[in-house]
Amino acid sequence: MHVQDNSGHQFRHLVPSIVKAALLAHYPRMTEEQVLYWWRAQSSAFLARFNDETVKIVKRMRQEVPGIPFPLSPGVINAHIRGGDKKFEMKLVSTETYMEAAVELAASMPNGFGQHTLLIIADDEKNVQASLQLGRASGFQVIHSNLKRLPNGYHHSELTLLENPQTRFYNDLLELVLALEADAWIGTRASNYGRLIDELRCVWVDKCLQPFREVGELKLGRCDW
Repeated sequence: MHVQDNSGHQFRHLVPSIVKAALLAHYPRMTEEQVLYWWRAQSSAFLARFNDETVKIVKRMRQEVPGIPFPLSPGVINAHIRGGDKKFEMKLVSTETYMEAAVELAASMPNGFGQHTLLIIADDEKNVQASLQLGRASGFQVIHSNLKRLPNGYHHSELTLLENPQTRFYNDLLELVLALEADAWIGTRASNYGRLIDELRCVWVDKCLQPFREVGELKLGRCDW
């Protein structure tokens, strides 16, 4: 197996040759980018799997989220809005852009998403409030968890302003599970969290053929990481 150096991340773009050959035998027209993304989805799903204790804790938390039915009703659109220190890695996507994508999706698939329900997951309370305002103005019901968020979005250096690390960890897992209950997704794969949602919906749940709208600046066909 040949390993190509990638500035210290030599395994970042490596797909085991036996896996790649087997995949291309079934889907010979997959691009190199798609093969790599498929492999990373399998790897992410394996590494992120919950142990029994985590399953019990997150399931209990999910059942107790106020204002969000358990389980979600069919046809919910999820939007994951990243803010905070992600601005140093990419151009942040505005709340308006997410809302425009949701309106377009509901209009283009009225039988699937005509109930106009949008689940917002965001690390910035400002984006949550903006989504509520813009969504209602566009005829959407906007739902979200009541988790405590940093005022200016996620900043690694400011995590001490939130609850203890374990609570924060379980809250993040809760929102991940919530996102996977949806039937369509709006996000950008340039965000690690957004990309994880996209990967896990194809492995943890059987929703890989459901729509995902990329609203970032990635070129068509690019998955980024």
